[in-house]
Amino acid sequence: MIADEQRGVTHYKVVPPAQATPAAVTAPTAPHGTAAVFVVHGMGQQIQFQTLDDVAEGLRAANVRRSGGPTPRPGVRAIAVGDERPQRIELTLTDGDRRTRDVHIYEAYWSPITEGEVTLRDVMRFLFNAGFDGWRHSFDPFRRYVAGSLHEFPTPVRTPVYLATALLVASALVVVNLAIVALALARAPTSTPPKWMSDALFGDVTAVLNALVLAAATFTGCLLLSYLARRWRVRRVPATAPRRLVMWISGPLAIFSFWLLIVITTASALAIAFVIYFHRTAQPDGAAAATSLLARVFSERSIVRLRSAADGVLWTLTAIAAAGMGGPWLLKVARNASAELFGPDRDVKGAWWHTAAVLGAFATLSAILIVEAGVMLWASMRATMPAVSKWTHGLAWPLAIVVSAVVRRFLVQYLGDVAAYIQPQELDRFSELRARIKERVWRIAVAVYAAADQYDDVLFVGHSLGSVVAYDTLNRLLREEALGRTPFAVQSRTRLLLTFGSPLDKTAFLFSLQGNTTEAREALAASVQPLLAFPERRPEWINIFSAWDIISGALNFYDLPGKPNPVTNLEDPDASVLLGAHTQYWSNELLFDRLHQSLL
Repeated sequence: MIADEQRGVTHYKVVPPAQATPAAVTAPTAPHGTAAVFVVHGMGQQIQFQTLDDVAEGLRAANVRRSGGPTPRPGVRAIAVGDERPQRIELTLTDGDRRTRDVHIYEAYWSPITEGEVTLRDVMRFLFNAGFDGWRHSFDPFRRYVAGSLHEFPTPVRTPVYLATALLVASALVVVNLAIVALALARAPTSTPPKWMSDALFGDVTAVLNALVLAAATFTGCLLLSYLARRWRVRRVPATAPRRLVMWISGPLAIFSFWLLIVITTASALAIAFVIYFHRTAQPDGAAAATSLLARVFSERSIVRLRSAADGVLWTLTAIAAAGMGGPWLLKVARNASAELFGPDRDVKGAWWHTAAVLGAFATLSAILIVEAGVMLWASMRATMPAVSKWTHGLAWPLAIVVSAVVRRFLVQYLGDVAAYIQPQELDRFSELRARIKERVWRIAVAVYAAADQYDDVLFVGHSLGSVVAYDTLNRLLREEALGRTPFAVQSRTRLLLTFGSPLDKTAFLFSLQGNTTEAREALAASVQPLLAFPERRPEWINIFSAWDIISGALNFYDLPGKPNPVTNLEDPDASVLLGAHTQYWSNELLFDRLHQSLL
C-alpha cells in the first residue's frame, strides 16, 4: 500500500454506471397520490403476513394519535404484475389537517428460503470468523469509501472489548453444551461410563451448573422487571414511589445481571473443563476420584449449601413459571370442559363421561407432580451434609438442558439467517441461497414499482436483517435505473428509506475488507452501493435505534460531514429492555408516527 493511501488521500473516483450524471437534488414535494410501503422483515422464523399486519395496525394507531381518527375499513387484495402475485393491505390515512391519502402495504417475505438450510455448526463458524476478524482489525481506523472519497472512521476503544467478550462467551457456550450432552449421555441408564466419570465428577459439574442456572434465573428476573417498568412507562401508569423505584433500578440491574451472567458463563466453562481434566487424570490407574475437587477448594459444606439453595430457588421459580404459563391454559380447559359437560351437547351419549375421564386423569397427574415438586423443594431446603454421591441430583441439569436447547434454537433461527445472508470476505456455501433471497425481494420490489397503480411515492421499511436486504435492494434498483435497465423512475419516486433495529454499521465494519483492502477495492465495493457513494441520489433516510438493542445502533459509516442527505438517527425511548428492545420498535409509537408523517 502506498504512503498516500495510508494517509487517506483519494486517487479513485466512483462514477455512476455507464457514466450517467446523477439527477439534481430537489426539495421533496408534498405527498400526493397513492403511496406504497414496501416492508422487509428481519431475521427469525417469521410468519407470512405477520409483518403486513404489524405495519397496517401500527399505521392505523398512528392515524388516531395524529388526529386523523379511525381509518376506514382496510382492504386486502392480491394483484398480478407479470409473473408476480403480491398481496397487499390497502389503507386510507388522514392527518390533523384532514389531508387524506391511500396507502398500499407490501411485504417481501423471504424467511422460508433459509429455513432448515443453516446448521449450528455454520452459525458458530460464522460467529468465530466474524468476531476474530473484527477484533483483529478493531485496533486501526476503519477505512471506507463514502461520498466520493476514501475516509477513515475512528474505531471506539470499546469495540475490541465487546468483540473479545463475544468470542469468550461463544467459546464458553460450546464447552458447556458439549459437557452437558456428554455427561448426560454417559449417565444414561443404558450406558456404562468409565470409572473416572464418577459421582464426584458429576457432583462438581452439578455445582457449577447450579451457579450458572442461578445467574441465568437472576438475569431473567431482572429482564422481567425491566419489562414491567417499560409497560408502566408506555401505558403512562401513575408513577407512585414503588413504581419510580422499579423504573429507576430496572435498567442498571439488567445490565449488571447481564454482565454477571457473561462472567459466570465464561467461568463455568473454565471450571467444567478443569474439573473434567482433574477427574480424568487424578488417578493414574483409571480409578474414580473419591472426593470432589470443588469440595477440596471451597469445603463440602459450602458446596452442599450451594446445591440446596439452588434447588430451593429453582424449584420455586419453576413452580411460579409453570403456574404463570399454565394458568391461562387451565382456564381455557375448564371453560371448554364446562361447555361440554353442561352445554348443548350434555345429552350426547359418551360425551360427559369422556370429558370427565380426561379431566380426572389430568387432575391426578397434576396432583402427583405438585406433590413430588413440594417434596423435592422441602428436601432440598432441609439438606444438611449428605455424602458426595448424594448431591449428584438437582434441578440444574434439566434446566441447563432446556436452556441449551433454547439457545441452540435461537442461534440457528435468528443468527442462522444472518450467517446465510451476510456475505463474508471469503467463499462460502451460502452464495446460492443469498442470491435467491436477493432475487426474491428484488422481484417483489420491481412488481411494486411496475404496478398499474403508478405510485407517486414508494417507501422502503426494513427491520433488523431486513434493513440490510432493503438497503441492497434499493441499491440495485438505483444501479439498474442508471444503466437504463428499468423504466420505473426509482430515484424520483422513492420517498423514504426507514430502517430500525438495523445492524448496517456493524455488518459494514465486521465484513468489510478492512486490513486486506486497497483503495481500488473499497472504491469498487462502493460503486455498487449508490446509497453510499452518491448521497445526493438517495431518498430521506431515517434510522431508529435503541441503546438497549445490542444488534442495532446509530448509522455513522454512511455519511461525511457537510455532505447532502445525511442519515437521520433517532433513538426510541420506549425500546428500553435489554435485548428485548430489538423487537419492541414494533409496539412503540415512534416508528409508525414517523412513517405516518412521511406518508402525509
